[in-house]
Amino acid sequence: MERGSYKEIRVGTSIPPLKVTIDRDKLLRYCEVTREVNPIHFDENAAKMLGFDDIVVQGIFTIGFSRRCLLGG
Repeated sequence: MERGSYKEIRVGTSIPPLKVTIDRDKLLRYCEVTREVNPIHFDENAAKMLGFDDIVVQGIFTIGFSRRCLLGG
């Protein structure tokens, strides 16, 4: 599927992958702006104590990239 209009998307439509590099500084600033209180999103030790390899990116943060994945830009 070529990126274009959301109106072109139907059940079964393949959407090309989107590779995004999320650096720790941007993620920590996002936590500050959204007043994130769950330490797994900003405290590496807290995340590791719960079995994660590193801090966990918030789902809502990743949703922000959906438009780029679907429509480009």
